[in-house]
Amino acid sequence: GNEIVFIPLMTLSWWPLHAAWGVAETGAAGDRVLPLDSVSVSYVPSVVICSDLAGTKAGNRRRSILAVGSPDPSSLKGFPGAASEAELVLEGFSEAKLLLGPDATVEAFLECASRAGIWHFAGHAYFQTGNEAALVFAHGGLLRLEEIGRMNMKAPALVVLSACESGVFDIELADERRSLGTAFLEMGSTNVISTLWPVDDRASLLFMAYLYDVLRDTGAAKALAATQHWMR
Repeated sequence: GNEIVFIPLMTLSWWPLHAAWGVAETGAAGDRVLPLDSVSVSYVPSVVICSDLAGTKAGNRRRSILAVGSPDPSSLKGFPGAASEAELVLEGFSEAKLLLGPDATVEAFLECASRAGIWHFAGHAYFQTGNEAALVFAHGGLLRLEEIGRMNMKAPALVVLSACESGVFDIELADERRSLGTAFLEMGSTNVISTLWPVDDRASLLFMAYLYDVLRDTGAAKALAATQHWMR
């Protein structure tokens, strides 16, 4: 097939298996080939969630989007392009809502979230040992990992967390595989795009522009694979 789903355990969850390279059998000596060159790669934290998501369709809910940009004033220092990114990803959607800067409170997000099929967050996140993780909103508001599962609303088809280390989990609790990203999968989202490392501001803007352009015509996993290939 043209799609691989990994269910990594323990420290394997820290490895970008989609970028594990080998040497091409043909072509110049030393040419590297990566799984993402030929297939789309997804990760799920458990067999149970993989089974729950099997056959789930995004449907028309992918036509609406809620984008959050630069909710934390410190974003202007470390992530100055967050606001531009949030504005950029709205293009092409029939229904779009934008929350920027001081307007991007947790309360405003929760009020609008149920009406959108895609949630895009461009800002700061934090992670600490003991599975302490949160998205940082305006005026010091936090959407914590444990609160995501208690959100009483229909889960979006896609969540994009353009925030540093939004996919990181506690290495000492590796079997639990809980992160901000997996919390949205547990909530019922079909796809989540998150990061294991700090996000470069300019690279993130380019990445998201290409991702959303491809996303208009294909699914999230294939769009992500195409964007990763393009960024190489």
